[in-house]
Amino acid sequence: LEEDGHTVVQASDGQEAWELARQSPFHVIVSDLRMPRRSGLDLLAWIREHRPALASSFALLTGGADEAVSEAPGVRRASYSRRRASVS
Repeated sequence: LEEDGHTVVQASDGQEAWELARQSPFHVIVSDLRMPRRSGLDLLAWIREHRPALASSFALLTGGADEAVSEAPGVRRASYSRRRASVS
């Protein structure tokens, strides 16, 4: 993304991600489902409540097949996909 001219901001855990989301206007958020101190679902819930326009640009990822994503309140099945990532 940075190579295409976008600014990328990283958080070390869910709490830091939540604090960054409170302080900065983002256009897109890509979050891990499982993070220390706050989960990606917690972050998504806050975004939905406080920045609802951003919720449609929120991608929730996980390194494993996790049923919590498909069973989470308000997460549409159509918006969730299981794919294997290849790392080069």
